[in-house]
Amino acid sequence: MEYPRALVDKGLHLMYFLRRKSRPQTLFFYGAVTLVRRGYVFLEHFHNSVREAVEPVLAGMGLSLVEMTLGRRKGTTRVSVVIYRQGGVGVDDCAEVSGMLLPRLETIEAMGDVSLEVSSPGIERTLRHPGEYAIFTGRGVRILAGTETEWQGGIIQRVDGGTLWLKSGREIKGFAVADIRKARLDYSVEVEEAKNAV
Repeated sequence: MEYPRALVDKGLHLMYFLRRKSRPQTLFFYGAVTLVRRGYVFLEHFHNSVREAVEPVLAGMGLSLVEMTLGRRKGTTRVSVVIYRQGGVGVDDCAEVSGMLLPRLETIEAMGDVSLEVSSPGIERTLRHPGEYAIFTGRGVRILAGTETEWQGGIIQRVDGGTLWLKSGREIKGFAVADIRKARLDYSVEVEEAKNAV
């Protein structure tokens, strides 16, 4: 078994990178919609198959899958996953997930050589899909909603009925998820709320 080729720790954004070459080059075609982005070929059906293999493993470890990207380049299937749990994710968590996922990914037909990257979301992650609001319940966030030109900050309380509820001080405000133009995690909101609670 190869050892990790790179272990990166930049601030609170952690990354664990593991690559293993064990099979000859193969190409995969599933007749699904093919998406091309930055020279990579993304196959929707194949992406779904990999997600179905990854999510149960993470759920069993008490982790949420925040984001997964998948591509094929120069004979290597590149898989990148962003994971999260309440209380945060450390380097050891990323390493453990890599060790659990890599053998499982290698059993998927036509994966070929596998390059796996596991990382944490980082403290200022841009939230890319509505499902992330529920994953990051309890975290500080800033959003641009509707026609507002100023960022609204607060702690994510819950998401229900298409509404995101943020707590700021003693006030709880609701924002329609469909109206949110931009959103990002913001640790300073959590610090400010902690100060106000004292």
